Amino acid sequence: MYLTDSGRKEGFTDFYIKQTFHHEFSSALMKNHDFPIERWLDANPPDVKYETDFEKYLQSIAQDRDLQGSEYFYQRGMISKYSYSTMENDFNLYAQTVFNEPKRMKDLVKKYPLIRKKYEILKEFYLSISPKFSNTFDPIT
Repeated sequence: MYLTDSGRKEGFTDFYIKQTFHHEFSSALMKNHDFPIERWLDANPPDVKYETDFEKYLQSIAQDRDLQGSEYFYQRGMISKYSYSTMENDFNLYAQTVFNEPKRMKDLVKKYPLIRKKYEILKEFYLSISPKFSNTFDPIT
């Protein structure tokens, strides 16, 4: 994986680079390992639908790059509005939060049952790849 940036002045902080790495790396893991797609989809409430139209997908990314989320999204098991763009981006946001903001994920997991459910799926997936990932997950749950 290769990442480039335009420097700190353009907002490419170390945090941003780490976040981007884990976001993209989780996609590579998802594609190269047996990711439980159906379990992830089943963890969503019935009213949660990912965007299927490519143009709308691009619009959703352009309109809202805010990755902080809100009570509304958290109650639906989503980290932010961006989570609705695709199932893969939803998963990516979980991965980047686990690896870059474990305290935030710990707080979300404690408070929101649907986030906990998806977090557990992500955790099982990563641990199935390597038990060494337990160092990342143990402080969260």
